Amino acid sequence: MTAQLLYEIGAPAYMNPDVIGHFDTMTIEDQGNDRVRVSGTRGSSPSPTHKVCINTFGGFKTTNDILLTGLDIEAKAKVLSDALFELVGGRESFESVREQLIRSDHTDPNTNEEAQASLRITVKSQDQAKVGRLYSAKNVELALANIPGYTGRPGGAYFDLRKDPDEKYNRFARLRPPDRLKMMETLVALLGETDNITSADARYAE
Repeated sequence: MTAQLLYEIGAPAYMNPDVIGHFDTMTIEDQGNDRVRVSGTRGSSPSPTHKVCINTFGGFKTTNDILLTGLDIEAKAKVLSDALFELVGGRESFESVREQLIRSDHTDPNTNEEAQASLRITVKSQDQAKVGRLYSAKNVELALANIPGYTGRPGGAYFDLRKDPDEKYNRFARLRPPDRLKMMETLVALLGETDNITSADARYAE
C-alpha cells in the first residue's frame, strides 16, 4: 500500500490541478486481510500554474546495432560507419545522426556476449524514405563487403528489411498560469488534430 502511494511521487506535497495533497499527513492503518484504512490526509490550495505537455510529430528514426569483435574495435567501427554513410548519401543528409560505440567487450571473454562491442547508429529524418527500408538494405549490403564477422543484434534494422522506421515525437513540458491555457485550446481548435501541431507551433503557444 505505501509503495503504491509513493509511486512516481517526488515530494510529500503531491500537486494536482485542483488540490495539493500532503502525503506526510496521512495515517495508514492495517484493518486485516486486504483491508487498509487511510485517514487524516490534509490538502492545500493548488499551485497557481498548471503543467502543460504537448507531443509533436518529429519525423522518423531507425536504430541498428552492429556487433564488433576481435582487435582494433575503434578502427573497425570507423571503417564500417564511414562506409555505411557513403552508401546512404552522407551524414549531412539526415536531420541528426548519433553513433555510439559501446565497449561491452572483455579481454579473454568467457562467453560470446563478453566478446562483443556494439556500434549503435541512430538516424533521424523528416523523410521516411531516408531512414526506411533502403537504409536497412544498405546495412545488409555491407555484411559481405566490410569488416570480418559483421553481424547485428536480433530485432534490429539489420535483421528485418520489412520493418518500417519508427515515428519520433518531441515532448514539451512547461508550467503555465491557467489564463494561458486558453491560447493552447485555441491553437488546437485552429489547427485541428494535434498531429498537425509542429514544434514551432508548440513554442509559439508557450
